[in-house]
Amino acid sequence: MMDARGYNQAHLNGCDYSLGAVFLPIWIDKPMLYRGNPITTEPDMAFSPHMILMDNGSGLAMCPVETVIGTETDNESLFKASLDPVMIS
Repeated sequence: MMDARGYNQAHLNGCDYSLGAVFLPIWIDKPMLYRGNPITTEPDMAFSPHMILMDNGSGLAMCPVETVIGTETDNESLFKASLDPVMIS
């Protein structure tokens, strides 16, 4: 999606972590989702899809993220706050 809009220089290739039930040593659990990964997601798997977007010229970055749980046909957002961007000047 980012490449198609001309932002291929502004993103990293990894964009998602699955969430485990423990916090040892970190909250990230396999599998990480990325282009070409052969892992198939299943219903009831929880993920935290995000994309790190960088502007190397200005040194600014942003990381939109949402936590979702997979269903039989789609995913369900577990994030209840607004997804509207917050602009700080």
